[in-house]
Amino acid sequence: MIGVVVVAAIASIAVPYGLSYQSVKGLTVEVAQVSRVYNPGTLANVEFDLTAHVWSSNSLDTKIDQVEFALWVDDIPFPTITARGSTFSPNSYLQYDLRFVDRTTQDATLLAGRNSHQITLSISSLVQAGLYSTTLSPSTSRIVQVHRVVVQTINPTTLKDCALVTKQVTMNQPGGVTISATSSPDTLLVSISDSHQNSIFNQEGTSFDSTIRLPADTYSVTVQNPGFFCTGATDQISGSVQFWTEQTTLT
Repeated sequence: MIGVVVVAAIASIAVPYGLSYQSVKGLTVEVAQVSRVYNPGTLANVEFDLTAHVWSSNSLDTKIDQVEFALWVDDIPFPTITARGSTFSPNSYLQYDLRFVDRTTQDATLLAGRNSHQITLSISSLVQAGLYSTTLSPSTSRIVQVHRVVVQTINPTTLKDCALVTKQVTMNQPGGVTISATSSPDTLLVSISDSHQNSIFNQEGTSFDSTIRLPADTYSVTVQNPGFFCTGATDQISGSVQFWTEQTTLT
């Protein structure tokens, strides 16, 4: 009889402990969404905005506390983020919206020039479920592809002497402009300024091949055949001035 009681007592502890252990050790972090924003300038920085889900292959309510997230992008570490702790139930997850910023100009410029990244996100937390608790640091890695999305294209095919084309382009998020064009037989003058009338680009020539990173703003664009005598002679133009932003996808 005593043996039966002892076995029953051990089972009453072992089963809940086993469930607790599995729930804690099953802690998982995954990246659900990511975007990259490059902010150019003398104090250039790059942001990676992530939506992370934290969950467990659990059968018990699980609590996480003392939460910290860390991010590496192509082996470049970003400053860690401290986040709130909380409890989640079986078949549910916690969502964290995280903004990681690297304010090192060299890192920002390097990462902004790439169209693909490997990101690794980790969570460090005190995890408790039922009788068992411990500190864990699970992580996950994903590939991020960066694609350009065209906002507006200015591409006149001909311009007579002294004629010009003007456009206003509004960019609601950071991106850039690519000036890639040729003209014949005479030169073109391409000018771009921001909403404060600061000159972004102002060049005259028969061939252009430049890409400039831009913050969100409204830009004024002028493409002009400067001419000399306004005789009506016509330049043939190939190419465009194209404004774009960036979009990311996870693979």
